[in-house]
Amino acid sequence: MPVKIKDFSKLNGHLRKNYKKARERHPTENLNPTIDICGKKTLDYVCVCLSHFNRGIKNITIRAIGGSVSKGVEISRILNKKFDLTIGESQIQSHQMTFKEKEGMNYLVNTSGLKINMALETQKKNSAQTRFELPRSKFIDFPIYHLLFDWQLAQHEMLEILISDKGRDISLAKILDKNGKFICKRTVDKAKHKEFFNGLSNSLYRSGMILPRNWHKIAKKLSEFDDVILGIDTNILYNCTISEHLLPAISLIDPKDFVHTPNWILFVVPSAVMHELEEAANIRENNALKLGGRMGFRALQEIIELGQSSDIPGISIIIVGEANPILDTRVELQGLRKDFAKREMSRSRTEEGRKRAIRFTRSLKTSSGDMIIRDQFKEFLKQINFHKGTYFLTADKSNTALARTEGLHPIYFPFPFKHYEDHAEFKSNYMRTRGGEEIDISVPLGRLIYEIAVQFGTIKVKWADKEISIDCDKKGETLDNWIYRCLQIGRKDFNTLLPEDYTGVFDLNTVEKIWNNLAENFMGLEEI
Repeated sequence: MPVKIKDFSKLNGHLRKNYKKARERHPTENLNPTIDICGKKTLDYVCVCLSHFNRGIKNITIRAIGGSVSKGVEISRILNKKFDLTIGESQIQSHQMTFKEKEGMNYLVNTSGLKINMALETQKKNSAQTRFELPRSKFIDFPIYHLLFDWQLAQHEMLEILISDKGRDISLAKILDKNGKFICKRTVDKAKHKEFFNGLSNSLYRSGMILPRNWHKIAKKLSEFDDVILGIDTNILYNCTISEHLLPAISLIDPKDFVHTPNWILFVVPSAVMHELEEAANIRENNALKLGGRMGFRALQEIIELGQSSDIPGISIIIVGEANPILDTRVELQGLRKDFAKREMSRSRTEEGRKRAIRFTRSLKTSSGDMIIRDQFKEFLKQINFHKGTYFLTADKSNTALARTEGLHPIYFPFPFKHYEDHAEFKSNYMRTRGGEEIDISVPLGRLIYEIAVQFGTIKVKWADKEISIDCDKKGETLDNWIYRCLQIGRKDFNTLLPEDYTGVFDLNTVEKIWNNLAENFMGLEEI
């Protein structure tokens, strides 16, 4: 008999109730999601696979693409050896991906693929859970909060991210569950909160949810050479362009049949870039990192991951050039400007006077830092006499133009402002094959939450009638918290995130122990 609903406001609750009943009749364990392996970190993909099984799904398919085929094999081995998941059938494939080059013109890329089926045995699903205790430092590792947030998303179908501003909560975005994958829906209003609007865009960009509009053209260009040397501008490290945009793209684009290139990449970081990062990492207020300080630590995390990680074969990083006294002079002058501005603000009695003092601290952008960065890269190239496949990476238009006049072969990574402003919903980027299949460049849910927390320092996450607060390492006490992407949470909030009725498949204590062991192997670092 159909249900009559007189009060239309009750319709949503009625539909949600019936939806939950339908999910009970058709549980998620009957799904068979595909996880595409496209050049990102091995442990990130391991966490994505675990989160599907943790929801109760019995089977998943790992599909490794192009240069990530060997990585897909390693991921299946980790899941089998460390988490007792069963390896099923495997199948070698060939994919033909289509990319738009110009209006009305496309180019095709042929690449290999490997599908591996993984299964969770039924008797392992209801293993005894040992209560996970919050560490004394109140910092929890990436796989723990990733699995817990994903489990909460599966239960409630939506998480809301909020930021507190002057005692008011402002909604940044809503994360929606769509058949085991998530969509990030922007809710912040640009007209009312431009700073938060732009901050969310930076978080999405660093996490890999949005990509430079010319990413596939850049990958195609770099893949023409066997060996490549790339000079790095500071903004490339701030944006996590190498780990989240460049390396995944290179692993997918394979213009040469049967041979994947480049097979060796050297990233050259001028010491002037390190000087700028050191200056940024010391930007604090009341002993807490401001946004610039958090970005400095985030960029240092990027350098360490690239320099010490054994997860990225064929990648090396080197810091070149000597300290330049001009940079130290600039820092001293900036400090003097701030001191004068503070004195002016304390003396001024009008709002206009205070605004004038603020403008005084905002010196025009100088070119000396960019010039020194380019000079140090050029000097390095002269010393090694290497001219094949050398490029300078930057997200600065002016620096791109100047580098071109100096013969440095710049590659410009434009921020996709128009794409961000024209769209309110964002999901994993994908490529379409000639046969109509979609290959996702997936982003772990925990990775997105981490980048938003880094951007704003403290965020709130809300679901149903629950709300918790989480922080990044706002004091910058140790770089380990950044390398391992740890987040800080209060005891009460953690008990809300991990309720007594938690039904996840995996024991979190076991996950943490295995994670620390794997992280030591992949990162070449000791446990925290």
